[in-house]
Amino acid sequence: HTMEPPPLILLLLLASSVGAFQPAHFMQASHRTVSAVASLHCSVEGERNEVSRRVLLRTALSTTAAAVVQPFGSNAIADKTVTKFSTQAPPTDKDSEPFTQLPSGVSFREYKGGAGDGTVAQGSRVTVELVGRLLNLNGVKFFSTKEKTDEFGEGKPLTFTIGAGEALPGLEEGIVGMKKGAIRKVIVPPALGYAAGTGLLPQPTEGPGQGRAALDSVLKNPRRDATLLFEVKVERIR
Repeated sequence: HTMEPPPLILLLLLASSVGAFQPAHFMQASHRTVSAVASLHCSVEGERNEVSRRVLLRTALSTTAAAVVQPFGSNAIADKTVTKFSTQAPPTDKDSEPFTQLPSGVSFREYKGGAGDGTVAQGSRVTVELVGRLLNLNGVKFFSTKEKTDEFGEGKPLTFTIGAGEALPGLEEGIVGMKKGAIRKVIVPPALGYAAGTGLLPQPTEGPGQGRAALDSVLKNPRRDATLLFEVKVERIR
């Protein structure tokens, strides 16, 4: 606690009580008292300023420490499709391009054009690497060919024929026109997703905590949006 300087009148009364209240002595005592009070006031103000400096220093150090702990770029805002969904290819300037909208409501963005003469079309037998995500659950993954392994522990690509009723119609429409090695993100509206048939490809892994549980939590709740996003890479066209 800082000590407040005593009022001048109290000092004067103290001086008079001990017989110092003489005209000649009074002026000298008054000057000495004023000087003492001024000195005491400066001392108190000095203590206050020192306390203020210490408080400011502690605040500055705390602020600096908080800035060091805060991760760099934590407030950066990126394209939503990059933030929510991983890609099979490194992010490129393609992420700033809009999705191509088809009349059916399916949309896609192509990340890599692929090569060769073959193009996915009606009747094509295609083999793809595929990741499926639920937009209503902020991009939760419900299917991945990398997680469906064969007897050798290798990823198991998905194979189906376009137009044969084996896969989701929105997925088929979204990959028409792709070449071997091409990579796309395809957004499938609910009507062209599992509303067309819950047994259509791709089928997620069964069991607690697997993709089936996440998918069912959306499909069995009519209040949830069942829009899907697929990351597709074409491996083979026959």
